[in-house]
Amino acid sequence: MFRSVIKKIIITYLPSLFYFIKRIYFENYVLPKEFKNHLKKLSKNDTIIDLGANIGMVTESIARRGVRVIAFEPNSKAFDKLQIVANKFSNIEAHKLAAGIINQKSKLYHHKKSSSINEDLSQASSLLYNKPNVSNKIFEEIREINFSEFLQSLNLYVEFIKIDIEGYEIALINHMLDNNVLNNIGKIYLETHERKFDELIKPTQDLKARIKMEGYQDKFFYEWH
Repeated sequence: MFRSVIKKIIITYLPSLFYFIKRIYFENYVLPKEFKNHLKKLSKNDTIIDLGANIGMVTESIARRGVRVIAFEPNSKAFDKLQIVANKFSNIEAHKLAAGIINQKSKLYHHKKSSSINEDLSQASSLLYNKPNVSNKIFEEIREINFSEFLQSLNLYVEFIKIDIEGYEIALINHMLDNNVLNNIGKIYLETHERKFDELIKPTQDLKARIKMEGYQDKFFYEWH
């Protein structure tokens, strides 16, 4: 009880301090060891892409290495916080976009409790209306882009991409495979969501089998969180 009161006070009156503590904890105790080791090897000439950047903790952890970071976050509330982080670093490009499979306006579905409790639930937002913890009645209209086209337009080698897009990663990775854009990507750190989303179990298994069949298995790290 005492700890939760202190937390609320810090969040309310010292939000920057709270974010700093949260980021340090995240870097030290949440980020996978393989990812942290990769960060240590980055050079200032590298380009990194963060898909599902949310409020920017991972984005900032990468940007502090001096590399170019391209961050995508479609959730409006999360993007406002990501933009604050981006404004501190000249090497961050923040885009209020969803990395998807087509250029169009789409619906981003929010957590079913997002309008009823005073807590940041933006991490749950998804392009999938049937994700278990979102509501198909609580959403915002956002811009989805054809991510394969975006990668091709960059016309450069991407050291790694972090993908945490709440279930939509299956459609996205299949789209990237269909368009043969993985050769210019060094590594993909990927969170799959089948553990809490039963409908994704078979599609995730099929995707991993396809990745292996096409010879890209060494590019993928599946245990993001």
